[in-house]
Amino acid sequence: MAWTPTRLIGYNAKLGTQTGSPAVTTDVAGLQSGDFNAAVKMIDVTTVDDAGTDYFLPGSISWGFTGKFALIAGDTTQAALMTSLLAKTPLTFVYYPIQTAAASGAPSYVGQCYIESMKMASGGTSAAQTLDITLKGIGAFTEVAQ
Repeated sequence: MAWTPTRLIGYNAKLGTQTGSPAVTTDVAGLQSGDFNAAVKMIDVTTVDDAGTDYFLPGSISWGFTGKFALIAGDTTQAALMTSLLAKTPLTFVYYPIQTAAASGAPSYVGQCYIESMKMASGGTSAAQTLDITLKGIGAFTEVAQ
């Protein structure tokens, strides 16, 4: 049986922001790696009647994104992230685990978030400068086909 290679999730991944109506997505330049995280808070509903067995119900969902970018001097897409942080304004987050052609049907994730933290690190003498950001989701995120 022949093995067919497939694109790995994360290959050519993109983070974008959306503005306007209708929404226009702008990719943030320089993404090197990123992690989209979502978690369901579990509510303990164990009682003394449960004979030593724990029971839980799903509660709210929290989500966020952490990304490492190559810092690109003068890039307007990265500058927009700093503007959002300083103004404490939410932005619309769009994450493409796999960037593909339009209307490919591959999943993307969209939601409102704040920039929780931003770190610019010197590359020293032998590495590029980097920009690390942490986004904290507010409200729901949705999975949307590209």
